[in-house]
Amino acid sequence: MYLRRCLQLDIGRSTCKHFSTKPSKYIHMEEDGTSGLATLVFQKAPVNSLDVEFLQEMTETVTNLENNNQVRGILLKSKFHGKVFSAGLDVTGLQNKNDEDLALLWSSVTDWCISLFGCSKPVVAALNGHAVAGGCAFALLADYRVGFPAIKMGLTEAQMGIPVEMLNYLQIHSVHGFRFAEYSVLTGKVHSSDVALKHGMLDEVVDLDLVEENALKKLKEFSLIPPLAYAHTKQLMRGEIIEKLRKSKQEAVNDFVSTVQSECVQNIVENKLRQIGKLKK
Repeated sequence: MYLRRCLQLDIGRSTCKHFSTKPSKYIHMEEDGTSGLATLVFQKAPVNSLDVEFLQEMTETVTNLENNNQVRGILLKSKFHGKVFSAGLDVTGLQNKNDEDLALLWSSVTDWCISLFGCSKPVVAALNGHAVAGGCAFALLADYRVGFPAIKMGLTEAQMGIPVEMLNYLQIHSVHGFRFAEYSVLTGKVHSSDVALKHGMLDEVVDLDLVEENALKKLKEFSLIPPLAYAHTKQLMRGEIIEKLRKSKQEAVNDFVSTVQSECVQNIVENKLRQIGKLKK
């Protein structure tokens, strides 16, 4: 599949200055028809929380861009500059939900992960805000990550009582050592930029106002690599993880539903919602 997508890239390149994509509620796309680079700006106020609608929009947008011969690379950034890249799953979507709602949510999460992690084109994250929980996963799905000194990053799902197989894969794949990956997912610890850079969660740390500029510079470098070589190499590095996620999708959905509905997790969810003033009576 990677080879087929990439061969489509190399055949009949167009000089059209606009990428044909469906209008999106939570994602604003900035186009550079000359370089073939698309910037996706996430604008789901207030913290780019991940719900079914946002996840499905993201999956559809990335899929459309991947299938577009004009697109040579994708940049990810947040509208909420200096505040948040993404705060992860919308916790309100976890309280007292039925099987169908939770199954749809986790199915959407899995599809989103596979589409972004498996995208054959270069994907660079301009982390111009904090990235925690699923927001950290968002960052780790990219090929390269640029952050700023005050950024906080971490996969905090363990603290919510929700073990997630795909996050284990992401953390192990994205950092320098297994021990750090294990420690991070076991504890759900949020890391500083220094720790994230040291262990590979970040590739660069620059001043906040330089994050997008440096990320775009790296994306331009990646976009000049022959697409076939880039796509095939990426598949060799990530294909095994992607195949595991596909094969275990239904089992993962079932586990998520039963775990979230458990008394333990519902208590944690209620406490979290109480803290942020969104607890439903």
